[in-house]
Amino acid sequence: MILLLAGCVSTRHAGKVYVTDGTQVDLLPTGDMEGTVDAMHLLAGSYKDRSFSLDAYVFADSNKVSMTIMTTMGNTIATLSYEGDRITNASSTVSGIPFPAEYLFFDFQFCYYRADALKELCDAAGLTFTESEKDGVVHRTLSDGPLTIATVDKRGDGLFFSNQLRGYSYTIEVVPDA
Repeated sequence: MILLLAGCVSTRHAGKVYVTDGTQVDLLPTGDMEGTVDAMHLLAGSYKDRSFSLDAYVFADSNKVSMTIMTTMGNTIATLSYEGDRITNASSTVSGIPFPAEYLFFDFQFCYYRADALKELCDAAGLTFTESEKDGVVHRTLSDGPLTIATVDKRGDGLFFSNQLRGYSYTIEVVPDA
């Protein structure tokens, strides 16, 4: 007897990300990653009038970014990776994540990639990237003229991300090693 499980694995060239309705950018190369991330994360957020909670195991370095996204009960929703110019999406459910993986990786890059690489990318697209630090909190802003697109406040144990243009935000807390 053969048991067939619903799921899908796809690998493809990374597409462009619409940062605004009229401005597209490519994802930065993994070599622009700042340091290494290797931890479980608790994510709580909202999109318009809905709230959500997820867990995610993230490993990222200058070669690869991989994320396993799970329900708070530990069921895997999707396993995503970005390596070179390729994105792999292995969903354990038919729906997986309801948007292109590039958008998740772009948010990750905005939070964790080197500021100089992000500034260069934004400048080339006619956008403004700024970074400042105060009291151990790194604040980043992405703008299009007077319009703030997104902000992140990052500290050692997590961050708060907000995309004002698209109407979503989330808090990420790093789970300490046991």
